[in-house]
Amino acid sequence: MFMKHFLIKQKKIYLFSTMPQKQPKIKNLKISIESHEILKKYCTKKGVKIYKFVEQLIIDKCKEKLDIYGEN
Repeated sequence: MFMKHFLIKQKKIYLFSTMPQKQPKIKNLKISIESHEILKKYCTKKGVKIYKFVEQLIIDKCKEKLDIYGEN
């Protein structure tokens, strides 16, 4: 069953779904305390979540790019 609920408050629209979300499997990453503190300060200053920033950084820097023929 899929239903969407909208709530409008102070010109903001909130979307709620009753459909269960599939959660991705999570892996822990071990980093030094110093690196974590630097990362935490940076993410707090920029207003982003640490896990989301790290995920996007990995995707941007490590994902293999396709060539013009669509191959690796």
